Parts: sequence; C-alpha cells; structure tokens
Amino acid sequence: AKGKGYGIYALDGWGNRALLIDDPKLSCFQPTPLRQRTRPTNIAPVVMGDEKHAKTATMFVQDVYEGMTGIERGRVKYLRVMGPLPWEWQAPGVFRAGMAGNVHRKKVYGVAKVHEDGSAYFTVPADENIFFQALDENYMQLQHMPTFINLMPGEKRSCIGCHEQRRKAPSMARAHPLALDHPAQTLSPQPGETGPRMVHYVTDVQPVLDKHCVSCHGAKNPKGHLDLTGKLTDSWCVSYENLIGRGLVSVRDCRYGRAGYRPEPPLSFGSHLSK
Repeated sequence: AKGKGYGIYALDGWGNRALLIDDPKLSCFQPTPLRQRTRPTNIAPVVMGDEKHAKTATMFVQDVYEGMTGIERGRVKYLRVMGPLPWEWQAPGVFRAGMAGNVHRKKVYGVAKVHEDGSAYFTVPADENIFFQALDENYMQLQHMPTFINLMPGEKRSCIGCHEQRRKAPSMARAHPLALDHPAQTLSPQPGETGPRMVHYVTDVQPVLDKHCVSCHGAKNPKGHLDLTGKLTDSWCVSYENLIGRGLVSVRDCRYGRAGYRPEPPLSFGSHLSK
C-alpha cells in the first residue's frame, strides 16, 4: 500500500491480486487466518517435579565423531556452547551484524570437555537458543552447528553425534560412554575469560590487530594495500571490511539464498581456513 505502510493482498498462480486490507493507520504484516483448528495433541512433559524451576538443562552427546567425516578420533577436545542474541525485526539502522549477512550477534556460554570416546555430558542454559561448535586443543573450530536447539528448565536431552542421520540409533560398540561416569559438567570459560560473554569484533579482534599488525598495515601506505586499523565506517570498521571483503577470513555466507540448508563437512570454513 503505497504511502501507507504495508497492505495485505491475496495472490494466485496466474498473477491476479486482490486487496484484502489497506489501513492508512496500520501497517499490516504476516497475517494469520482466524479459523477453526484442531486442538493440539497433549505431549508428555519433559521435565518433572521441581526441575521445572531450574535455570539450566542437561545435554548428553554420545559420540561427536558420529557423522563428522574426515576428523580423526582424539582431535575434538571441547564443545563450545554459543547462542544468538535477540534482534527485533523492527530494529532501526543496519540490520546485519556482519558482512556475510548474519543478523544476530553471538554469545559464548562456555566450553565442555569431550572425552576420549567422543562423549560429552554437560549443562546448558535453559530457555535459550543455543548451538555447538566442536573445537580442537587450541580452541579452534573443527565443525559448526548451523541450526540451534532450546531446552526447557530441567530438561534432559541427548544426541547420537554431530550431524548424524535423524533415524539412526545409538551405537552399541561403546555401551557405556565415559562422560556418564561423572555428573554433568558445568560449562567452563575459555582460557583468558571469566564467564559467559558476547562476541564483539571491536573488543575481541581489533586489539590483536592493533598490537601485531597495524605497525605495517596502518592507514598510511599499508603493506599490500591492506589497512587493518579500527576506524569506524558507515557500517562496521576498516579492518573488518578489508578482512572479510578480500576473503582473508573464512566465513559462512548467510545472505539470503546462499546459506544452504544442509550441514557442511568439517573444516568447510572458520579459523583453520582463514589466511
């Protein structure tokens, strides 16, 4: 509806269009039909008793190597638990948090140890969207979870591996995972950190560039014409736009129509492929 925000139209496969509502005082978006619906099926509760008041949930991974092709056993040392921060659709200004099109900033909740047999048993924050990253001994990413899950307070959930087939059953080769010999781990901070925190380029990356790189890659006559200073731009900052724009950092392109929906193999992007 030109000049009046959004209107709602009905479209068909032949290109016909019929206006349903056009209110000059109301911008209409994502209509939901008001109609009779079948009552949803009651699902058995996943949390019992006082556990529903907990602030955490429990996650068990039987074997991170299941479904993770090309990564030799023993290489995965940790699982990093992360999550996206809420971002309102109506938020003004630049709507992307990064050049690759991702709209959400990320939060690091902590890491959990992966045992020799690939199992891990740990607590996670409840009522939060979270995802996992498999890390090597240097806390560098080997595999990334492209979706997210959320758990209710006190809920206990498990998975067989990393990107395993949905219908696959647990392996009986390792009947008793090592991780279950101990209580669920509380997530630990990464080295140099003290607890959960936001990932922020200006405070996490730029100080490293200032210390080690800017002496040669400053604003005046930078080597390789690569300016790594932290001067702010209209969208981000000079160093970030140069690193991403010139393909020096391996990232997953999340722009519309390019992110894909299938899991990618390990080491498809991330710190190990960055220059």
